[in-house]
Amino acid sequence: MLKAGQMTPVYWLYLYHIQFENLFERLKNGGSKLLVGDLVQPDENDNKTVIVVNEENQHQFTLWDIVMTLPGYDVEYSGMVCS
Repeated sequence: MLKAGQMTPVYWLYLYHIQFENLFERLKNGGSKLLVGDLVQPDENDNKTVIVVNEENQHQFTLWDIVMTLPGYDVEYSGMVCS
């Protein structure tokens, strides 16, 4: 049986695997465009402001503005994740 310290590299490898899976699924379903419900950060210097993409503001942002939320207290999640 592996000890807690020995599991850390395996855990990080698993997390990277999940991120790549999510990326490939995203590219397969939505291509390289923003989808309604994505969360974007309009200002790189303001880490707390997040906007939900809708049809009206979809053209204002790029794929590079998308943020991925981490689980935590008082965190806004994308509607695609919560549904």
